[in-house]
Amino acid sequence: MPRRQSYNADAYRMPEGSVLEELVKKLPGAEVDEDGKITINGKEVKKIMVDGKEFFANDTKMSMKNIPTKMAKNIKAYDKQSDYSRVTGNDDGEEETVLDLSIKKGMKNGWLNQLNLDKS
Repeated sequence: MPRRQSYNADAYRMPEGSVLEELVKKLPGAEVDEDGKITINGKEVKKIMVDGKEFFANDTKMSMKNIPTKMAKNIKAYDKQSDYSRVTGNDDGEEETVLDLSIKKGMKNGWLNQLNLDKS
């Protein structure tokens, strides 16, 4: 996989109420199996991030089923260096493939507040 692939979420027609899983299935080179395992060009996605921050405690299945597609502005797929490599600057060769969602302006706060209410 190239270092970074970026997709404009609005370029994909999605039905009202659709979730991230439905959008990811439409991305070139992406597959989601019946167990919810995500691969991009054959590499398994280990994390879903929102605006560069880890989300849903690395539970990709939870993210795929609960993030509405209408929130997504862009989706980036890339290999992220390990924490050790980022902190020390020494490449340990440990990378994980991630999906990083950029959220549309004004959508993040309302959705996060709703998510917090749903958990109480």
